[in-house]
Amino acid sequence: LLQRADQEEIFAIKTQLGMTHEQFCEAMGIPTMRMAAYMHGRTKFIPHEVMAAARKLRATASDHIDPYFLEAVDVLQTTSLTDFLDSWKKTLGLQEDGDERIADIMGISLSTLTRWKNGPSSTRPSFLTKCIKRLHDAAAQT
Repeated sequence: LLQRADQEEIFAIKTQLGMTHEQFCEAMGIPTMRMAAYMHGRTKFIPHEVMAAARKLRATASDHIDPYFLEAVDVLQTTSLTDFLDSWKKTLGLQEDGDERIADIMGISLSTLTRWKNGPSSTRPSFLTKCIKRLHDAAAQT
């Protein structure tokens, strides 16, 4: 459970970058156990130089982040998957019962779609990124 602003910020940076804990630690040059201590509040604060390095990593990496990935992170942080799916059904002109069609467009099984709709269920941003790209491609063809 995140409590401090510095913990929340560094976790958000790692999430925005789409990195695993190990990838983030490697990019930051910090041992994984030390970063875990920072992120989980086992230290009184995260050192200023660590926060500055994380912010710099985010700033320099933002030019290289897939915009569909950023959309996926935003969806997972701010929207229910049900609302996300309903919105895309409307965008693509699918009827309320268009589950099979949208699952096909997204490249997922109908059972996965049903799990997402019936929540609480989630997925990894990297997986949702592929689905979002396919949805945008389908919308461009309509």
